[in-house]
Amino acid sequence: MNTNAPTRILVVDDDEVDRRAVQRALSGGYVVWEAGTRDDALRLIAADQPDCVLLDYHMDGANSM
Repeated sequence: MNTNAPTRILVVDDDEVDRRAVQRALSGGYVVWEAGTRDDALRLIAADQPDCVLLDYHMDGANSM
């Protein structure tokens, strides 16, 4: 594990304004990806294996992940 690499965070939220606000807040010290749907999030998790996932609790059409 490379301890010098920045932490990679995936922000999952169906509200673009909320996603962007979180992305802006974290962008200074982290690598931040965004996903607007459950399916997009699952693809990014499988492909890029982020260190942390911030997930909107009430996403439309995604009661279970």
